[in-house]
Amino acid sequence: MAQQETFIREDSANVPRGWKKIKKLSPGLIWMVSSIGSGTILFTPRIGARYEYELLWMAIAVTILIYIIIKEVGRYTVVTGKSIIRGFSELPGRPGKWGLWILFAPQLIAGFITVSGLAALAGSALLTSFGGDVILYALAIIILCLFLIVSGKFPVFEKVATIMAGLLVLISFITAARVVSQWDAIAGGMVPAIPGDFEIGFVLPWLGFYLAGAAGLIWYSYWVAAREYGGPLLTDDEIDRLKENPAEEDKAKIRSLKKWIKVLNTTSLTGIITGGLINIAFLVLGAELLAPREIIPEGVEVADDLALLLSEVWGEIGRWFLLVSILIALLGSVLSNQDGYGRMFSDATLIVGRKRVEALAGKLEKKYKYAGRIREKQYISNFYRIVFTAALPAMVYVWFNDPVEIMSVAGIISAIHIPFIIFGTIYLNKKTIPVNLQPGIFSYILFWIAGLFYFLLGLHQVLSMFGLEL
Repeated sequence: MAQQETFIREDSANVPRGWKKIKKLSPGLIWMVSSIGSGTILFTPRIGARYEYELLWMAIAVTILIYIIIKEVGRYTVVTGKSIIRGFSELPGRPGKWGLWILFAPQLIAGFITVSGLAALAGSALLTSFGGDVILYALAIIILCLFLIVSGKFPVFEKVATIMAGLLVLISFITAARVVSQWDAIAGGMVPAIPGDFEIGFVLPWLGFYLAGAAGLIWYSYWVAAREYGGPLLTDDEIDRLKENPAEEDKAKIRSLKKWIKVLNTTSLTGIITGGLINIAFLVLGAELLAPREIIPEGVEVADDLALLLSEVWGEIGRWFLLVSILIALLGSVLSNQDGYGRMFSDATLIVGRKRVEALAGKLEKKYKYAGRIREKQYISNFYRIVFTAALPAMVYVWFNDPVEIMSVAGIISAIHIPFIIFGTIYLNKKTIPVNLQPGIFSYILFWIAGLFYFLLGLHQVLSMFGLEL
C-alpha cells in the first residue's frame, strides 16, 4: 500500500468549559440509547437465560474493547474534520473507493433488516400491553418514526428517549442488585472460559449488537461531527483544497485538538459506562429470573417474556414500566437507525457518485421546478430513509414476522462486519493523523485485540455455515 500523507483540519473550534461541557456529552448518550434497543433489551437477557454468568467475562471484555473502538473512530473525525466513511473511501488500493464499499454494502442490507427487527420488538411490546395485531403495530411504528425524522421532530423525542433510557438503566440496575444471589457463579463468570454448550449462532448476534454494533461504530463519527467536536464537518471543496494545500500543524491547533480528544474520551466513556451497566444488569436479570424458569425470550411475544425481568420484583408496576421503557427505547433505536443510516447512505452516495447526482439533478430541473433538490444531502438521506429504513423493513417484517430471527440475522452481519471497521480505522489513524495526535501504544494494542477478537468470531461463524470448525 502506498504511503498516505497526514491530514488535519484547518481550524479547531474552542473547547467548551464548565457546564457547557455537559452539553457535549450527547454523542455518547445518543449512542447509548441506540445500543439499548437491540443488543441490550433482546439479546443480553437471552444470553443470561441460557448461559447464566458463564459469559460475564466476555461482556466486560467487549465493553472495554468497544470503548477503544468508538473513541478511535471519533478521533479520526475530530482531527481531520472528515467522517469515517469519507476516510474509508480514501484508503489506497484498487479498485478505487473499495474501502467505502466495504462499509456501505453490508450495512445497506443490515439497515433494513435491523429496522424491521426493532419495529417488530416494539410491536411485540404493544401487543403484550394492549393486544391487537402486531403487524399493524410494527408498520405504524416504522411510519411514525420516519415522520419524526423527515419532519425534523427527532431531537424532541431524542431527549425523551434519553431520559427514559436513563431511568431504565437506574431501575434495571437496582432490580439486578436486589435479585442477584449467585455470587460464586458471578466470580466464576469473571474468569474467561467457553461454556460446554457454546453455540456461535446464538452468541454472535449478541456480540454483533452489543453496544450499538457495526452501524453504531460508523454513526458515532457523524454524531461527533454533528456536535462539532474539533469543528464542523468539512465540505468536499474544503477537503480538496486541504489536500492540495495542507493545513499547518501549529502548536495552538494541536493543543486545541488534544483538548477536544479529551472531551471525546469523556463522552465516549459516559456512553460506555452507561451502556455497560445496563447490559450487565440485564445479564443478571436473565440469569436470576429467566434461567431458573428455562425461559429464553423469542417469537412475536418476546416482550411478554422480557416483562418478567421487572414484574418478578416490582409486580404489575414493574411490568408496565419495563414495557413502556422497552417501547420508548426501541422507538429511540428505530429513530437512531433511520437517522444514522440516512446520513451514512447519503454520504456514501455523494462520495461515489456526486457527478452523476449533479447531472441527474440538472436534467430533471429543466422539467420539474423542485427536482434540483435531489442533489442536496438531506433529500438523498430522506430517499434512503423512505426506501431502506421504512418500505423494505415493512416488507421484511410482513414476510418473516419473527423479531428474534430478524434481529439475529442482522446481528450476525454486524459481528462479521466489525473487524473491517476496526482494521480500517487502525490504518487511517496510524497513517493519516499527525503523530502527536495519534492514540498511545496501549490503545493500539487493545484496538488490535478487538479486531482479532471479532475476526475470529466472524470466521468461526462463516466456517460453521459450511460445516467446518476452527
